[in-house]
Order: sequence, then structure tokens, then C-alpha cells
Amino acid sequence: MLNLSLSYSEKDARVDPAVGAAGGAMQARAKPRLLVVDDIADNRNILARRFQKRNFEIVEADCGMTALELIAANSFDAILLDVMMPDMTGLEVLRRVRSGYSPEALPVIMVTANNQSADVVEALELGANDYVSKPVEFAVALARVRAQVERKRTGEALVEANAALNQANAQLEQRVFERTARLTEANDRLRNEVTARERSEAQSQYLAYHDALTGLGNRLLFREELQRALVERPTTGDSLAILFVDLDGFKGVNDAHGHSVGDALLKMVAGRMLDGLGDSVRIARLGGAAKTAPEPAPGSAPT
Repeated sequence: MLNLSLSYSEKDARVDPAVGAAGGAMQARAKPRLLVVDDIADNRNILARRFQKRNFEIVEADCGMTALELIAANSFDAILLDVMMPDMTGLEVLRRVRSGYSPEALPVIMVTANNQSADVVEALELGANDYVSKPVEFAVALARVRAQVERKRTGEALVEANAALNQANAQLEQRVFERTARLTEANDRLRNEVTARERSEAQSQYLAYHDALTGLGNRLLFREELQRALVERPTTGDSLAILFVDLDGFKGVNDAHGHSVGDALLKMVAGRMLDGLGDSVRIARLGGAAKTAPEPAPGSAPT
């Protein structure tokens, strides 16, 4: 039980200078909840009144079992726990509390007799945060309780800040991931559009210079290649031969067998010419059944 030889006076109504600053900081926030555990009602009442005047919310327990029930059902910022109680000692209460709460999560300050140093050692080994000796000096008890409350709340604030930071980082990473995905999708879409445009332009360029039926060069390509060969001939000294090919009776094929057979015949003739003349000869279809082959082949004889 607590041994309190205290009397209330005008001095008690003033904030103790040693703990005034800490008290002012706690008053700006929610009242800290303190559980006072003692089997003597007078001791609990005196402590309760004095801590209440310092802006504490007080809950009282008259035995160890009641204290454990209150701890299981409520949240406290600190516990002021007497060592000597009849049903269950404060050390046993502390042992059970520490099985569920760390010293940082629930500070416990033991109240011991001056000649019970063994209790102090055991309490600290069991995880007590601090202790006060009998007879209790209220200023000392107040300062130590406030110190533990501040330490607990600072730790909680740090945990909350870290959780908020982790959440913010996770949200930022998610936004970066989503934006990266959108950029990747946009890049892929742009790349596909560029590829399609290039393919379309290449197709248009090919169709502009080639006959759609046979795949041979058309009149435009023939003219450009012939002009280029004529320009380069004085410089290179290469000979130049032009061969004009006409298909006799081609109209009769179309009339007798239809244009599909005539088209097939044109493609067959174009294929055989390409296979027989090779890459050095330029072959073009000028229209109808006529084909012209400009041949700037080095060393070849004029034809």
C-alpha cells in the first residue's frame, strides 16, 4: 500500500516548477489517463485529487485483479502500482501486464518502501519503467509520471508519423507506377501509330512507283531510272540498252478467257522476266502488255 504523509495546501495548488513545462505541454493535448492501484482508499483518493488538479484523468483499482481487468478493457497512459497488496502483489501484476504490453506501450511506475531495494531490482528486471519510494513525495511522483507519459506519447507520435510516411510513400509509388504504366501505354500507342504511318507511307511510296498487278516498276519509276542512267552514263562510261516487249494476241486471251486469266498471264510473264534477267536489269510495265527494260549494266553491249 502507499504511504502518503501529505497534506493539501496552497503550495499544492501551484504547478511544481520542476515539471511545469511538461505539464503545460500535456494540457494542450487530451488528458493523460493514469491508473492508480492501491488497496487503501485514502491513499488512492489523495493521489487522485492531486493528479486531477494537474489535468490527469484518474481511474482507481483497489486490488491487483481489478487492475488487470481495467487494463484489459481500457487504455491508459501510465500505471502507478503499489508493490504491497494482499490479494496479488504489485510485482505479480507487473509480470502479467508485461506479458501483453511492452514498457513503451504501457509505462508502469512502482511504489516501494525505502528498505525494499530487492523489490526495486525485481520490478526493474520485470520491466518496470520507474519507481518512487515511500513516503511518496508527490512532486517526484508527478515528474516521473509525466516523463513516462511524454515518452509514451512521443513514441506513439513517432509510430503514427512513420505509418503516415509509409502510407504516403506507398501512395506515391502507386501513383508513379500508374503514371509509368500510362506513359508506357502512350509510348506504345505512339510507336504503333508511327510504325503504322511509316508502313502506310512506305506502301503508298511503293504503289506510287510500282504496277499493282505485276509488282514491276511503273511508268514513273521507269522514267526516273532512265533519266538517272542517262545522266550517269557520261561519267561512268557504262553502256545502256533499252528493250521494249509486247505480247502479241493478248487481247484475244482476255476476250476468250476473261481478264482474270489475262492478269495471271501478265504476272507469269513478269515473274519469268525477273527470274531470267536478274537484279541488274530494271523492268517496268508501261501499260497494257508492254514492258520496257532499261539496262545500265557495266560492260554490256548495246542492243
